Amino acid sequence: FVGCEGATFIAYIETVGTVASYKLYRNNQLVEGVTGNMHSITLAEDTAGQYSWTVITPSCPPTVTNFNVFMAPSATIEGEANQSFIAGQTLADLEVSGDLIKWSSNEQINVQDLLPATTPLVDGTTYYAFAEGMTFECRSDVLAVTVHLQLGINDLNKRAFQYYPNPVKNVLNFKAESFINTIELYNMFGQVVLHKSIHNQSGVLNMEALPHGQYILKISTMEAEENFKIIKE
Repeated sequence: FVGCEGATFIAYIETVGTVASYKLYRNNQLVEGVTGNMHSITLAEDTAGQYSWTVITPSCPPTVTNFNVFMAPSATIEGEANQSFIAGQTLADLEVSGDLIKWSSNEQINVQDLLPATTPLVDGTTYYAFAEGMTFECRSDVLAVTVHLQLGINDLNKRAFQYYPNPVKNVLNFKAESFINTIELYNMFGQVVLHKSIHNQSGVLNMEALPHGQYILKISTMEAEENFKIIKE
């Protein structure tokens, strides 16, 4: 059994026939208080180790069954709470250290809210990271990271690009001062749900068939790329 500190499991030995007594040993030392074929073990430094069940029956030699209990270390995570990025970067570009880093759009870390590392970053958005470590139960505390777009001379001027309405129910309108090459719409799992070649300064995106929720709109021009958060009602 492998678990993190504080985890509890039941050590159980299955037997057939009449049993006179059960004895449970840890590192060759008798575990006090064991009277049956089940025993609850809460993981700690003084409960991990090598165990053995000894089953004594009236007419047969004692039988011994061995098992190991290993306490995995709790995972740790480190990183700055506010980080800068340039247009086009993803979660994988953020500076966070730990074993098996995972990302979520929600602080509660629900499975349905997990995000792939390829998710494009959106200015002003807070993402939630945790280190899974050896087991999910031994994961680290949650690290909230808010990202801020680092503007440069080649970045798309947000004031030069307009999109409306937001929130949107059916059709999203957009226009820009320069020619737009493509528009891509991502869901919060980093999957492309819509892709459209524009080659114009304006256009529309039909979102009527998409489920309600948050999306990321990626605009690509000849000079730059930029991401915007869209809410579908």
